[in-house]
Amino acid sequence: DIARPLTTPRPKSARGTLTFFLHAPGSLNAETFKPSTTHFARRDALARIASAALWRGRGLMWEDTNEIAILFEDNGLLRISPRFVANCPVPSEFHLISVIGRAIERGDSPGIRIERPTAHSTASSHMHRLVEEYSKTGRTIVTLLHEQFEQNLAFYSATDDDTGEAPRSTLIFFLGAVKDMTGEEVGAVHRACRAFGVPCVEANLGQQPEFTSKIIDVLHGHHLHGRLMPAVVR
Repeated sequence: DIARPLTTPRPKSARGTLTFFLHAPGSLNAETFKPSTTHFARRDALARIASAALWRGRGLMWEDTNEIAILFEDNGLLRISPRFVANCPVPSEFHLISVIGRAIERGDSPGIRIERPTAHSTASSHMHRLVEEYSKTGRTIVTLLHEQFEQNLAFYSATDDDTGEAPRSTLIFFLGAVKDMTGEEVGAVHRACRAFGVPCVEANLGQQPEFTSKIIDVLHGHHLHGRLMPAVVR
């Protein structure tokens, strides 16, 4: 059987689709998702990041988002698709952490896939599999984001060569969520991309560190106005 992404790929809009893969502190277990202790392992930050990635507004999902995948330090992987928005229409920190915690206890929930750590799971294996899944569904481009990377995603630097429509693709963004990616993890993404012939770009959105939720908001804004795909392809 061919591995598939969490969501059945929807027909790509003229802008393409987005997937977010983030690295987070702590373990993937219900004890770390308690609404009474939202700052523990920075679950409050993860709630804001998930909200930025999936919710366009109250009860409204970002239609071009495929999923947000969050990798924890115990190598557990939490994958959340826009279908989850229907279960949690108001993405407050308290509500999000509560609903995700209950889903982890049960083992699944509509729009959530929980890949618990095993003796064989590693950060590298998760990233390798995700790149493989999307590479089999159509044109895919990976972007590693960090303020220290040299290349800037110059959204407003269109040239004559950019006047045509950029090829519709799935863009996978790898970035830290409170916890930065390690050099080994960055290398693992590059190896996965080489293995499946997926273009990989290292880029920044500016030289100053920003909250991950703000970065995702910026990506959505430029994507909505058709500037994100050309900037990555360029």
